[in-house]
Amino acid sequence: MAALRSRVAAAAAARYPEIFAPKRLRIGERGVLTVRLTRTELAASVAPAYLPAAECFEIRLHAPGFAVEGDPARTLEAAPDAESEPPPAARGRPIRPA
Repeated sequence: MAALRSRVAAAAAARYPEIFAPKRLRIGERGVLTVRLTRTELAASVAPAYLPAAECFEIRLHAPGFAVEGDPARTLEAAPDAESEPPPAARGRPIRPA
């Protein structure tokens, strides 16, 4: 069992999701939401995610109060030893609370 845990831990790498979005938008304005994965923690990073050593990940963009234009699913490419490139971006607009 310990050998299996060791292999799983070796296959998973810590990635730090970074999410960039406008601080404020008025109703009717459009903005860009950008996401990327980094190997090192930066100021904009959120809690680390331990992901398998894959090169493609599917992410879904969802932000309360923000309507994403088009398909919210995006493909994020990240080599096991590199940052994700290019960062997926989505245009969207704020929506009124229900």
